[in-house]
Amino acid sequence: MFPHHCRLLRSISVRLVRDNPRCGLSLCSVLCDERSIIIIQSWRERQWRHQRPNLAAAFFADNRPMGHSKVEKAESHERIVKVAAGVFRELGINGISLADLMQCAGLTHGGFYRHFGSRDDLVAEAVERALKDGSAVADSIAANPRSTIGAVVDAYLSLAHRENVASGCAVTALANDVARSTDRARSAYSLQVRRYVDLIMRLIEHMPLKKRRSVALAALATLVGAVSMARAVNDDTLSREILKSAADDLKARLA
Repeated sequence: MFPHHCRLLRSISVRLVRDNPRCGLSLCSVLCDERSIIIIQSWRERQWRHQRPNLAAAFFADNRPMGHSKVEKAESHERIVKVAAGVFRELGINGISLADLMQCAGLTHGGFYRHFGSRDDLVAEAVERALKDGSAVADSIAANPRSTIGAVVDAYLSLAHRENVASGCAVTALANDVARSTDRARSAYSLQVRRYVDLIMRLIEHMPLKKRRSVALAALATLVGAVSMARAVNDDTLSREILKSAADDLKARLA
């Protein structure tokens, strides 16, 4: 059990003891003995299940101290990361509270620390997942020996990619957030940038080797910048113009 989780349970337990003197546990034991917290948590669950069955079923669904199967825990963990990967791309890493994020995943806020030591741990894992999921289109293009740089440009600068932020490329969606995030998140981001650069370099092998890397870096920067601008402006005509101009310029330079 994590220290902050213990403090949360201790705070709740103190109130329970004060409000329910017949529980058989002293306030001193709650404050000094961590094991008493688990005892009180179990007692609290029994009381709630008797007095408020519907509320208890929701609250304790993902917060049981014992007996929660590893399979269920793994499924819950996966669901949290998957939801966070999409939400962070759409709203930003700081655009949603943990309580709301857990609610989106169909779980309770109290269950968060059964899966992650801190918010930063979730952010790092969600960023890694978002980068992996968001590169699915590029990976499929790379796997096709007939793929061209034009196909990559058209897919990245498409209206569909502009609209689908939550399932789109995280290199674009999370750039600003990751710049202020942990080393783990920034390392994952850097790795994905290198993967994109390598992919573009493979697709422009007709160019001189000495120029290939710098051209690939410039192309990737153009792709990411164009999508970011197209999403940011509030004029749809201008947004489409940004995407089309960038696509035409890239395909002309890289063909």
